Amino acid sequence: MIDNKDNASILQTFCDLSATKKVEDFYNHTDGPRFNTVEKFYYNQHTQQTYDFAMSKMKNYENMNKLVLDPWDALELGGSFVDDSDPDTELDQIFHSFQVAESLRKAFPDEDKYGWLHLTGLIHDLGKILTPAFGDSQWCNVGDTFPVGCIFERVGVFPEYFDHNPDMKHPVYSTKLGIYQQGCGLNNLTMSFGHDEYLYKVLTHEKNATQITEK
Repeated sequence: MIDNKDNASILQTFCDLSATKKVEDFYNHTDGPRFNTVEKFYYNQHTQQTYDFAMSKMKNYENMNKLVLDPWDALELGGSFVDDSDPDTELDQIFHSFQVAESLRKAFPDEDKYGWLHLTGLIHDLGKILTPAFGDSQWCNVGDTFPVGCIFERVGVFPEYFDHNPDMKHPVYSTKLGIYQQGCGLNNLTMSFGHDEYLYKVLTHEKNATQITEK
């Protein structure tokens, strides 16, 4: 629970540190105290996130029949692990969620106008509960996402580890367009599986379920 003075003090300290940190010091993947952890994470992610893996994960979770939680319970569940892909913080997820929400509230204090933004900041990483709830490895849950089913772009962090991905030897997935048509659009791409896609599926599922119930 994040309801005592010690935890509130820790949260405020990290919010203050983030506010004074130089822009160029964020997202540093070349050195720093968490470098080894982050590098190991991206090695595992880039070598194991294949097209077939992403499709199997999406199919596994698409029915939304695994677990029922209210948002607060989900936040607390996320408090049980630290994101290994993040070079900027050692906060567990519940602290990080409140850090983002509080930073947005300070920057955009009008609740009536920006309440939706504060809420978005609070829940933006709820999809990461896939690790503590179902035991998914972090490499198939967190970190940067990228298109699969075509050749991997040499952008982002540690792109050299894509060389060890099995899809690099696939006759179709290793080509420039892969399974896609030129100009197909972002909506038609399959991305590596992760918490963002999962939370999007959860929210759209809840929206559709609510609309059906109201009808």
